[in-house]
Amino acid sequence: MAIKFNSQMLLNDKPLPVKVCVAKGFIERLKGLLFTKSLSPGHGMYIKPCSEVHSFGMAYALDVVFLDDQLKVIKLDVLPKHSIRMCRGAKSVIELPECSINELGIKLGDHFSFCSELELEEILT
Repeated sequence: MAIKFNSQMLLNDKPLPVKVCVAKGFIERLKGLLFTKSLSPGHGMYIKPCSEVHSFGMAYALDVVFLDDQLKVIKLDVLPKHSIRMCRGAKSVIELPECSINELGIKLGDHFSFCSELELEEILT
């Protein structure tokens, strides 16, 4: 089954050119991006609850953004293939294609939010 990227990501209340798949259920969180060949630019996965991610069984590296309960960035990291990363205090994680953190200008202390395509249209008009 294909991953559905159906939420828009906002950074400090400004839309980012990134669509995310929200993985909230146990099975969605368990599967994550496992067995995918790549994560295309402009796409990501938001996993909640989550404070630890791994890339065992994956053939590519990721950028990882750890968030607290207010969706504030508390740690930025790179997740090489076949590795694990964790963050004490994290309540959720955003997984992005490698190098996305720098390209998008994400910094510690930034605040994330998410909306649907319809909500994004309202924000932009």
